[in-house]
Amino acid sequence: KIGGVLHGITTDIFWDVVFEQCEQAANDLGIELLLERMEPQESAEVWHTKMAQKMISLCQQDIDGLFVTIPSEYVVAAIKQCESLNVPVISVNSGLDIAQNISLMHHISQQEYAAGLAAGKRLLESGLVQEVICLDVEPGNIAVDDRCRGLRDATMDYSEVKHLGSVDVYKDNDAVAIKAIEDAVDRTGDWSGVGLLNTGSGNADVVKQLKMRHEKFVSGTFDLSNEIYKGLDDGLFLFGIDQNPFMQGYIPVWLLTILASTKQHLVTSLIETGPAFIEKSPSNEQKICTSNHFEVCPRPVKHNKNQIEKIRPFGITACVVAGLVSFCFFLWLIIFRSNAVVKKSQPLFLGMVCFGTLLMASAIIPLSIDDSIASDKTCSMACMAAPWLFSIGFTIAFSALFSKIWRINQIMKNSQRFRRVTVRTRDV
Repeated sequence: KIGGVLHGITTDIFWDVVFEQCEQAANDLGIELLLERMEPQESAEVWHTKMAQKMISLCQQDIDGLFVTIPSEYVVAAIKQCESLNVPVISVNSGLDIAQNISLMHHISQQEYAAGLAAGKRLLESGLVQEVICLDVEPGNIAVDDRCRGLRDATMDYSEVKHLGSVDVYKDNDAVAIKAIEDAVDRTGDWSGVGLLNTGSGNADVVKQLKMRHEKFVSGTFDLSNEIYKGLDDGLFLFGIDQNPFMQGYIPVWLLTILASTKQHLVTSLIETGPAFIEKSPSNEQKICTSNHFEVCPRPVKHNKNQIEKIRPFGITACVVAGLVSFCFFLWLIIFRSNAVVKKSQPLFLGMVCFGTLLMASAIIPLSIDDSIASDKTCSMACMAAPWLFSIGFTIAFSALFSKIWRINQIMKNSQRFRRVTVRTRDV
């Protein structure tokens, strides 16, 4: 039984994929998942406090693992209380620095500061920006703060670029958001030379409306959606940053299930899922895939690379032929064992050669067995039998040949010394 507490609210489209993949992983593994999506709250403090309460409640329900986001310090005490109850905790998406400070087993996300720094450099390297501003789509979330801090630090290498700071842009009121951005930029006209960094996909429409009011500014955005893909095609955004919400939802359920089942975990604590800069819209097929939360994605064509079924008849035929020939020669040897020529050819060793080649040929039978015709247990037995049959048969056949040659060698060496010796079968 795995629990999850994420700060993704019902109105944030980014989290649609994350929650879908959490459920998908639980279905794939056949485990019970305790995960509820929160409604929008009146403030970050209330929001994150409720998250902490939910974490403690889940950990008291005898769960085998918990994955969480860490949007602020409000949830740290709850995480530590869960660990004191021997519940392993993994963090995703937000709170990398805190996760490392409290020594969580894993954190799954992009490095937000580094992503913000790289995004700022992309904007500045375009050569179209003299002023930059960060649109904080989730005030109070340390991950978004890190993105804006990265943008600010990117401007330090560009003395001619002015950093206008960050502006809180709430998702539930476009008009208020637009007014706040316009007040921060404090310019009329086309906003030439202004660069905006949007820190979440939910405000793509705000940027679009600003573009209609103030042309010629440039912008980049975190996260992806069909609206952002359209913005890439239309030139609204220079880039979109993909942090792979699919993996942020799917991986933690798997890791905690493996830990609960095998008591094993990865050595790597930070599992990075981004950032990947997307500069052009993907194919329509991929758009449909992502908009449906990867449920209708085209799957790779399955190729049957197992060729045993095709060659099995030839292998069995060769085995039967080799076995019959060995048996026939052995039968001939028994019938004509009193013949002088057969006696001089050392019938014991001839029989060993026949038996050895029969064993080597029989190794083809277990080699022809796979899971299409037998159970896993039978396949394991066949896998172990094949090398034993072949190696024992090879040893018997070639030890007989070696012994015959060594016996002749001893006789010929002594004949050169004019010595008469008798080398019996048992001597070799």
